[in-house]
Amino acid sequence: MITLPTVAFTGTRQGMTLAQVQTVGQLCAKLNTKFGTVASHHGACHGADRQFHVIAREMGWRIDLWPSNNDQQEWAASQSMWAVIHDISPPLTRNDSMIQLSDVAIAAPSGFFELQRGSGTWATFRYMFKKGGPTFVCYPDGTFEVVHHIKGLPHGTHNSTPIR
Repeated sequence: MITLPTVAFTGTRQGMTLAQVQTVGQLCAKLNTKFGTVASHHGACHGADRQFHVIAREMGWRIDLWPSNNDQQEWAASQSMWAVIHDISPPLTRNDSMIQLSDVAIAAPSGFFELQRGSGTWATFRYMFKKGGPTFVCYPDGTFEVVHHIKGLPHGTHNSTPIR
């Protein structure tokens, strides 16, 4: 069985800025060039998840949808021709599941840092950080950085490398 490289996406319910959409699209195109077919996971939430969904479809990626409520489940059902739909699960549970199945995460938060604890985007970022995989954090102005947690080091220690 061939295992596809897998990307988990998390983003703001407000939707990505145009600069974020462009940067996320460029990141996905680079992953496509490097790996060919890629599998992706997102929460089927309105806003950034659905913007990412369009990008993933354009790339020809496999898409897994992880709804956390009936509205998201209904939207996911409308995408069943292009996606695998998972059962409804609580947001933090589904975010953890997406990360456990992914090699890389892309996060598109609404700001440059977490304003208050409880943001699903930043919680998902922390799940990948703890897992030890790389996360591309794409900021509202379109800049991004790759954040890695290095296994074996305290969780507060990481290598953050800006990418041009």
